[in-house]
Amino acid sequence: MKAIFEFFTRRHILATLFTIGIIMLGLNSLRTLKRDQFPEVDIGEVVITTTYPGASPEDVELNVTNKLEDELKNVNGIDEIRSTSMENLSLIDVIIEADAKDPDKVKSDIREAVGRVTDFPEEVTESPLVTEITTAIFPIIEVGITGDVEYSELREIARQFEKKLKEVPGVSHLDKYGYRAREVKIEVNPSRMEQYQVPLREIIMAVQARNIRLTGGTFESFTSEKNVVTLAQFRNPYEVGDVIVRSTFEGPLIRVKDLAIVRDDFEEEDLVSRMNGKSAISFEINKTESADIIRTVRAIKKLIRQEASRGIVGGYIDYPQVETERRGFVETLKSILGGRQDAPELYRYGPVQITTANDLSGYVRDSFRTVLVNGAIGLVLVVVMLTIFLNLRTAFWVAIGIPVSMAGVFFLMPFFGTYLDSISLASLILVIGIIVDDGIIISENIMFRRHLGESPLEAAVNGVNEVFFPVLTTVLTTFLAFAPIFFIKGMLASSSMSFPSP
Repeated sequence: MKAIFEFFTRRHILATLFTIGIIMLGLNSLRTLKRDQFPEVDIGEVVITTTYPGASPEDVELNVTNKLEDELKNVNGIDEIRSTSMENLSLIDVIIEADAKDPDKVKSDIREAVGRVTDFPEEVTESPLVTEITTAIFPIIEVGITGDVEYSELREIARQFEKKLKEVPGVSHLDKYGYRAREVKIEVNPSRMEQYQVPLREIIMAVQARNIRLTGGTFESFTSEKNVVTLAQFRNPYEVGDVIVRSTFEGPLIRVKDLAIVRDDFEEEDLVSRMNGKSAISFEINKTESADIIRTVRAIKKLIRQEASRGIVGGYIDYPQVETERRGFVETLKSILGGRQDAPELYRYGPVQITTANDLSGYVRDSFRTVLVNGAIGLVLVVVMLTIFLNLRTAFWVAIGIPVSMAGVFFLMPFFGTYLDSISLASLILVIGIIVDDGIIISENIMFRRHLGESPLEAAVNGVNEVFFPVLTTVLTTFLAFAPIFFIKGMLASSSMSFPSP
C-alpha cells in the first residue's frame, strides 16, 4: 500500500486531475440520476379484484371468491391467501413466499389460474383484475379541480385537463375521484305505463334494439364487395325519447317520451372528493418506475402554471398573502437549514380553481437537502477545526474528501442499479460522518510526522500508511454492523439491500 500512496504523492498533478474528474463525473451523473421516495422493492403481493354487480356478500363468496381460491390453491410458491367478500366486490390478496426461486413465474401462474375460472355468474361481465403490488403504484401528487360552476362544465374542464396530464413525461396513469360517468336516465311514469298498457320490459327491449352498431355481413357483386353495417347508436341523449316502443295499424305510435322523462345526467356519487373544503374532481397521479419523482412533479406543476396563465376564462396564479416581518440571524439560519418551505399556490381558470396536495416529491427534496446540509456542516467543521489545530492548507484538502466521496457515489450508483431514495440518502449522511472522522485522523498523523522532521513527501506517505489499517478497520466495523441485513429474507431485506455500506 505504501507504494501506491507514494505513487500518487509524487504525481500530485495526476492526483488533482483524478479528483477533479471524479467531481465532474459525479455532477454529470447527478443531472440524470433518478430520485424517488422509496427504493424499488418486489413486495411479492398480488391483488385479484372481481366485480359482481347487485350481489350480496354471501353470493360473492360462493360464486366468485371460493372458485378463485380453489384454483389458486394449485399454484406453487404461494405463502398465504387472504380474501374479502363484500357487496358487489371480491378482493383476494395473494402473498408469495419470501424464498420463492422465481417470483415472476409464480405471478404468471397466478394469472393463468385466474384465467382458468370461467364459470362466473352472467352478471360478472368483466374479467377479474390482477394487480401486482409494486412501489410504483403509490401516487406522487394529487391535483384537484373545483369551482362554483355547473358540474357538467367542471367535468368538461377536468376531461380536457386529464388529457394534458397524461402527456406529461414520466406520468404512468391517473386515478380519478369525483369524476362521475355520464348517464342517460329514463324515468318511467307508472300512470302512463298503465294507461298505454306497456310493461317495463318492453321499454328496455325497445331501447336496446335501437341503440346498436352491428356488422351485418357483406354485399358482393362481380366487380366489388361492400360491408353492410347497421349504424343506429344514439348520438344525442334526447334521441332516446323518440324510440318507438309499440306501433300498430289501429293505434298511435307509442314512444319512450310518451311513457317517461329522459334526462342527460351523471351517475350517483359513491365517493365524494373534496379539496379545500369544496367538492372537486381530483386526480391521483402515478409515475412510471423509471421516472424521477422531482422532475415529474415539476413538469406537472409547470403544466398547471401554463394552463393557468393561458386560462379558459382568463386564468391567473393566486399567491396567498403572507405578512412580511423582519427575521433575525438565528431565524434566518434555521429557515436555511430547515429547507425552503413552499407556499401553497392556487391556480385559477376564472371561477375554476386548480390545487395540488399530497406532493411526495417534497419529502425527497427535504431528504436530499438534509444530505447537502450535513455535508456542508461537516465541510465547515473540518475546515474550522483543522485550521485551528493544524493549518488552513491541510484543512482544505481534508475537507475536499466530502464532496469527492459524494460525487463518487453519485457516479457509481447507476452501475449498481440504485438511485437516490430515502434509504440511500440516510446512508450518505452516515458516511459523511465517517469520512470526516477518518480525514481528521489521517491529517493529524501527517502533521505529526512533519513535526518529527520528515519532509512533506515523506510525512504524507508515512502518515497515511501508518494509519491506513486502523482507518480500514473502522470502515469494516461499520460494514459488519449492517452485514446481517444481507441475510434477511422478505420485503424488509429487499428495501434494506439498497442501503450502501460505507
